[in-house]
Amino acid sequence: MATKGASAWVDARTIDHADLAGLDRRCVSVLHWQGLAARRQPTVAGRYLAKNSAPNDRIFVWGQFPEIYLDAGRRPASRYIASFPLTGYVFGGRVPGLNTHDRIRPGAWDKLAVDFALHPPGYVIDTEAGPEALYPIRNFQD
Repeated sequence: MATKGASAWVDARTIDHADLAGLDRRCVSVLHWQGLAARRQPTVAGRYLAKNSAPNDRIFVWGQFPEIYLDAGRRPASRYIASFPLTGYVFGGRVPGLNTHDRIRPGAWDKLAVDFALHPPGYVIDTEAGPEALYPIRNFQD
């Protein structure tokens, strides 16, 4: 592969069948996800915020729903668009009795405080507020 300026040029003589098969899989994957994204309905919270907040309002979503930022068309108030660095969230489902406080990213809460000082959230969306919540915010407040 040779480069010319900012563009990359591919020498077709160096591409083999394995490269083409990998490229084919990547293209199919991208096309598959694009199709799914087009059919996804915006979240209720995202629709509410898009309608009821100002375009320059910052928001913070507590939980694992970063799509709310996109649906609302609002910028995050923090570098954390999902709360797993702040909670030690374990992906893959419920683990009864597991305390995840030792899995919290070191310094994450201090960085969150700095982010909020720079960009105070106009809205905080708590997606972990229900009775079945695995990581309710009340478990992580000082």
